Amino acid sequence: MINHSSSYWELSTYQANSDFLIIGAGITGINAAITLKSMSPSARVVVLDKGSWGDGASFRNAGFACLGSPTELLADMQEDGIEAVMSIVQMRWNGLQRLVSRVGAPAMELVWCGGTEFFPSTHKDAWEKVGDHLSQLNKQFASLIQGEQFVCDVPDPGFRQGVGQVRIKTEGRLHPGKMMHHLHQLARGLGVDIIGGQAVTGWERTGSLIQIRTQGGQTFHTHRMGMATNGFTPHLVADLDVVPARNQVFLTEEIPDLSWDHTLHVDQGYIYARRIGQRLLIGGGRNLDPLGEKTDEPGTTKQIEAYLLAFVREHLPVAQNIRFDSCWSGTLGVGTKKLPILRELEENIFAAVRLGGMGVAIGTLVGDDLAHLMLSA
Repeated sequence: MINHSSSYWELSTYQANSDFLIIGAGITGINAAITLKSMSPSARVVVLDKGSWGDGASFRNAGFACLGSPTELLADMQEDGIEAVMSIVQMRWNGLQRLVSRVGAPAMELVWCGGTEFFPSTHKDAWEKVGDHLSQLNKQFASLIQGEQFVCDVPDPGFRQGVGQVRIKTEGRLHPGKMMHHLHQLARGLGVDIIGGQAVTGWERTGSLIQIRTQGGQTFHTHRMGMATNGFTPHLVADLDVVPARNQVFLTEEIPDLSWDHTLHVDQGYIYARRIGQRLLIGGGRNLDPLGEKTDEPGTTKQIEAYLLAFVREHLPVAQNIRFDSCWSGTLGVGTKKLPILRELEENIFAAVRLGGMGVAIGTLVGDDLAHLMLSA
């Protein structure tokens, strides 16, 4: 049969057989490709993505370098136990260190500004519960971080209508776009081919190779395939414990008197905020509509926009009359557990998915682990 979809030139370059092919050019996939090429310089490594440069949350998150807020950690401990949660925290800690080592703090504008969990006056019960368990949390963190990670305090003067707050020692803000741009440049510098606009629809085996089909009719052949598709995984594999979760993000117009500079968490991390220059970024709110936000469709909703804007106006005095002037959304991959799925699904086909909203913290580590799994199989 004559191939009408691709030219000879494409078939002999970008579509030539690869040793390793990664689906997904986000933080997990691109780090997997970097490690594969670093450890096997002569191998051909290809990364495909349905977007131009990564269509998931890696370019579209809020830019937090964090380990978890007290209410989130306590809720997870109640659900999964202390040992499981601290295993995840250890992964986040190691992942952030790996990310900083690979990218460098200046390249991604990483500032260890510290964090705050704020408790509005309507969250008095949660505040009291955290106060009862804070020494236990600090004891668990002692093996990772010198000094107390969490300290109870009165609300920052820049906030109002709160019963208290917890200062979070080790937490930072960064520029996700510059982080990912640096990682893409590093991968390309090593010789990795990153090909955007390739929505994978399926695959089959052709002899010793895996033939991967895309929406545009192109095919790619590889010896080993890795899936780093996170929240988009259900489109390709139906029986993994991964579902999409849309996170909406809003950016205010400039606030001239904005001086507060910690990252902010509220209500188990379902609201989060940080500054970008004189603007306030605030996101979350998907707990208002858990079923509606279980989607990988991009976009924002009036319900969540109004909820987050009301929070800003109610609790941040300098933002009384502020408006949002831009917004976006990103797709997370979540499931019944917080630990990522990292395993061989079938011979020479691997998955590293379900980052649980902590891609910045664990994506580098999970990507490296995916590469090692693919190399050792």
